Amino acid sequence: MNRLALPLLFALAGCTVGEVPPSATMPVSAVGPVTDPMRASVLSSAYVFGHPASTRPADRARGAAMVEFMAADYRWNPRWWEYSPTVGIQLDEARAELRRAYSVPPGAPPQVVVDAMVATGAALEARDEAAARGTLVARGFPAPDATLAALSVPRPLPAAARATSLAESELMRIETQNRFSGDGGSSGSHP
Repeated sequence: MNRLALPLLFALAGCTVGEVPPSATMPVSAVGPVTDPMRASVLSSAYVFGHPASTRPADRARGAAMVEFMAADYRWNPRWWEYSPTVGIQLDEARAELRRAYSVPPGAPPQVVVDAMVATGAALEARDEAAARGTLVARGFPAPDATLAALSVPRPLPAAARATSLAESELMRIETQNRFSGDGGSSGSHP
């Protein structure tokens, strides 16, 4: 990356030079035994927020973790450079919507949110609401009962639906473009 691009990248990420944008990783437990957590997050979250009535509370918790991860990853991972710049803007809007909907503590670092929602999803999957509540309390969520109540209701979250649908469309566009590039799909940074 050239020296002029780095300050521009930080400016787009809402940071100043010398300030590092927050990052996050997606735990394997949330995306399964895949080699590409970014791709799995795009596809899974697009389904969760595109079909809210067909999902369970555990799915919605993991979907929120995936959006949080993607919004942070967008600033770091050069694979996102092939995507429309609108994807990053919409992921930020989706993250803000989900943080409000699920009572995420203001200013919580992305990794804290990812870990909290993944662990909450696992507890809800196991039908252990006490463990889900304890996870949220331990991660500093101010209203764990409100978070669990919001996760239990399959409601539309339009910003999350738009962002994840756009990310999925861009993923499909890039994969199709790379597949038909004449080199078997290995010309882009996407696998």
